[in-house]
Amino acid sequence: MWRVLCVEDHADSSEMLKLWLERANPSLDVESTGNAASAMSMIYEWPFDLYLLDLWLPGISGDELCRWIRETGSQAPVIFFSGVVSNRSRRIALNAGADEFLVKPNDLERLPDVVDRYLSRAAMAACGGRGIS
Repeated sequence: MWRVLCVEDHADSSEMLKLWLERANPSLDVESTGNAASAMSMIYEWPFDLYLLDLWLPGISGDELCRWIRETGSQAPVIFFSGVVSNRSRRIALNAGADEFLVKPNDLERLPDVVDRYLSRAAMAACGGRGIS
């Protein structure tokens, strides 16, 4: 089971993402929260295998949360899924340590495949690149 944390301040969007990802890949356990402060508490208690972040969050922004995740030493993939569409926003997210920046709702269809790809890479890295035996 892969643990995924979705940090999205719109409850309906958060629930839709959870259902979408878990239906696409039953080995995902997607938890969600609406703000970065709550996410930090959840991560501190038990880190996740992948983070799905919105760029604009109340209080602490998504890019600040991403920087904090990286400062904890986490190498877990961070994917931004945000309605903020600009090259500047993409640069901010990637400079904060994100692995990928997807645009909502345009990239919704791609999201499960992107999540699977990054989790597969993480599994390979954990096995020293030898594959899973």
